[in-house]
Amino acid sequence: MTSRFTCCPDRKDWDALIEKAQATVDDRNRVDLYKRLQRELYEEAPFIFAHNVEDIYGVSNRVEWKPRQDEMVWAAEMRVRRS
Repeated sequence: MTSRFTCCPDRKDWDALIEKAQATVDDRNRVDLYKRLQRELYEEAPFIFAHNVEDIYGVSNRVEWKPRQDEMVWAAEMRVRRS
């Protein structure tokens, strides 16, 4: 089986774990394989995740609304101020 996903070119063992997990029909075994991969990725830390997106909202003064920490925008949480 050839995986389209390459985790790290120098860690073929991780690619093999992904391919094995993808081919495993037993849920418990698949979860164990992914847990092993996650543990190894955590310990090895081959990537530094430094992605941060700043959100800028433009809202009319007539709208009562406060941005949520989870960045979801729910119209049901907005109110129109009565003049």
